[in-house]
Amino acid sequence: MKMFRQLLTFYTRNLVDKPVITRSIVSACLASTGDVIAQQIIEKRGDKHDFFRTLRMGFFGGCIAGPALSIWHPFLDRSVRFKRKSLATISRVALDQTLYAPFIIGMFFSVQGLLEYRKFELIKQKLDKGYFTALKNNYRIWPIAQLINFWLVPLTHRVLFINLVALGWNTYLSWLNQRTRMVTEMTTKQIQ
Repeated sequence: MKMFRQLLTFYTRNLVDKPVITRSIVSACLASTGDVIAQQIIEKRGDKHDFFRTLRMGFFGGCIAGPALSIWHPFLDRSVRFKRKSLATISRVALDQTLYAPFIIGMFFSVQGLLEYRKFELIKQKLDKGYFTALKNNYRIWPIAQLINFWLVPLTHRVLFINLVALGWNTYLSWLNQRTRMVTEMTTKQIQ
């Protein structure tokens, strides 16, 4: 418990000086960790670990998700204000799940496709195969997680809370991305 408090203190101290960089580094680390879990525990790849896949996940977490969340949460906090905390919380969750979630999931599959050097048509197929599945599963997890986040967690630590929940979510997205990649490759080979 002492180590956890020390880490939280270190994290909070760095948020003051470099909030976006701090959140982005944590997002990159946890997105990469999610991929390692997907490859080693779910897919059981062992020594056939795809390190570039882990780097792609880390890139997305650090360069896309971390900065986006660093902007999105303060924006929601400033923009959605009601006298009743419950109304503000529900409104923030609704906006998060109708605007941010569909956008970031689409970005995830698109960026992963680009980083995999896929042609536009294959990226489109990847989106067709994975986007709605991921969005549907998003709605099973994130509304409740965000309800807890917006209700209980101070603004400065909301991205950290999201990143901790996202460890499991990133594991799932990494696995789903790999599955959609394999399906699009098989489809393309059958067409040729």
